Amino acid sequence: MAAERLRENRRRQPGINKPAERLHRCASTVSGKMEQKQPVSITDFSQYVFHLGGRDCFTPDELDICEIQPDFADFLERNVLTGSRFEPGVAGGRVRLLRSAVQELTCDGRYDFVISGLPMTVFELHEVQDVFGVVRRSLKPGGVFSYFEYVGLRMGSRLLSVGRRRARIRSVSAYLSENIRKHQFDSQTVFQNLPPACARHLRFD
Repeated sequence: MAAERLRENRRRQPGINKPAERLHRCASTVSGKMEQKQPVSITDFSQYVFHLGGRDCFTPDELDICEIQPDFADFLERNVLTGSRFEPGVAGGRVRLLRSAVQELTCDGRYDFVISGLPMTVFELHEVQDVFGVVRRSLKPGGVFSYFEYVGLRMGSRLLSVGRRRARIRSVSAYLSENIRKHQFDSQTVFQNLPPACARHLRFD
């Protein structure tokens, strides 16, 4: 059920090009560490892969892309991973496309970085908790979890929603705010993005 909801919500997300172009600026913290040639694997933020493709960061780094939506995964496989920046890594097994829900991944302690583009506020609280649980288990000690959200979206959704939907958004927002308070060490807001977006960087230990 959770996987089907995730697939449907991924299908409804906006176009992939603009968020990718803008979020290069948002992820400067992660990008700086990649410049230092630290091993990096990224899961569940397929939009960001377009920016990574413009940089020489795949030797000896590793990259995992988790995408549940079949059409989008096909697009990545056909039009992105065949490019000159990715093809050597794909051939060498260092760049992988994982066609599954993030909740289904079994990769404890594998990643230095996890970058997510999931629209957290469209999920039930237990689904968001499941995603955060997988992320925490997947990160190495000191690993970084980065995700973005649109500025004011959670507050606006709470104000404009009623009934069960408002209760759901309020509970998810409270959970996100608690994690931000406890674990966020950096953030960047990109007002040039439409709508403006905030990239948040969390470290759980």
